[in-house]
Amino acid sequence: MKLETIIFIIGIVLVITFAVADSQEPINRLEEESSAEEGITRETIIEDCKNLSLTGTAYCLRDNVKKIYNYTKTSDSINLTFSQLVEQGGDCRNYAFLYSDLAGQLNFENNTFHIPKHRFAVISKDGDFCIINLLRVECFI
Repeated sequence: MKLETIIFIIGIVLVITFAVADSQEPINRLEEESSAEEGITRETIIEDCKNLSLTGTAYCLRDNVKKIYNYTKTSDSINLTFSQLVEQGGDCRNYAFLYSDLAGQLNFENNTFHIPKHRFAVISKDGDFCIINLLRVECFI
């Protein structure tokens, strides 16, 4: 075999090895996130997110809710408790109300806004605000 062919084959093997290793990483991350669900309460989220800036709080809330997030269409006539939201999942309305309530507990101004077929939360302080829309955060400072 020519040297170029051997180098080419080694290169292909390395690329395949790294591709397989990278494809395993999300699986491991998901397993860690699944086990992190246990023990998450409103109180642990509030404790984790207190004393942060507006932007830090918005992302902290999102990161904590992401661990329990399970989008499930829910009737707007039902107000889920935190435990029900963790067990059953919820939709944009449920998560918007959760973000708004948690932000209020952390002394941020908060509200939810409804547009046709959707609801999202806005948290603010001193004229700056962050929109938290399911698992997306957009801050305007």
